Amino acid sequence: MYEASLKHIQVFGERGKQPGQFEQPNDITADDEGRIYVADLHRIQIFTSVVDEDLNIEYCYKGHFVVACPEYKQQIWGGTSCIVYNSSHKELVLPVVYKACGLAARTIQFHHLDGTLKHQFTNSNMASGLRIAVNDDRVLISDWTLHCIFIHNREGECLHKIASSDLVAIEYPYFICIGHHGDIIVSNYGQNNIITFDKKYNFKSKFGCPGHKLGDIKTPTGVAVDKLGHVIVAEKDNKRVQFFRSDGTFVKCIGNSEDGLNWPKGMLVHNDSLYVVDNVSNNVKVFDI
Repeated sequence: MYEASLKHIQVFGERGKQPGQFEQPNDITADDEGRIYVADLHRIQIFTSVVDEDLNIEYCYKGHFVVACPEYKQQIWGGTSCIVYNSSHKELVLPVVYKACGLAARTIQFHHLDGTLKHQFTNSNMASGLRIAVNDDRVLISDWTLHCIFIHNREGECLHKIASSDLVAIEYPYFICIGHHGDIIVSNYGQNNIITFDKKYNFKSKFGCPGHKLGDIKTPTGVAVDKLGHVIVAEKDNKRVQFFRSDGTFVKCIGNSEDGLNWPKGMLVHNDSLYVVDNVSNNVKVFDI
């Protein structure tokens, strides 16, 4: 059932180019100190949360850094489409996105928390590595164009590639997250389902079918896992966020177009709240979960 009690409790950001405003935000993450990072057009914006005397939470802009890659002669588009915090190395990891024949991304960058570039690597065999996840020293990259997932170490060595098999069809893989037991969870945009691989990259399970009813999945985008192990799925066409058990059993739905969700993308579970980046509304909606 739809849980009306779980409407968003806070919204921050609006359309614009000024500090604290957004232009087509894509993703969100947080570090161990509670700083929040939003991947916005050409930049990563940094926010902190402050509780006022009435116990209301306010999100304050604290700075930003620009995403660039001088090696690319092509136009940098949006800078990046994804931002991930790697707690093992206290760093931010992101892909650099540029315009070629469509959107391309072959370079992964590692930044200090102030935005200073630590190092980067490029995989010339990738086409559109637009979304990533990190698991200690592994970087998982979903390639939208090649319909596969590359696994690299931090030095850039390609260790493995997950592709379609007789067991599962991978079509336009989108966001990735790491489950509680090291499982790799992928929003399989073109197949309208969620696919899971174990930590040894073997196919494990899938769930979802296209539709608009509760429990159906249509054009999944962001994916996350809460502390109970529920898989959280954002949907572009249905303009909502749904919770599922790992076997695909529908649990609940929070947020929909009536709540102002237009194109939910990246999500973050942080301090018992779910942060949802809305690419069209140019803001971040925060739900108490």
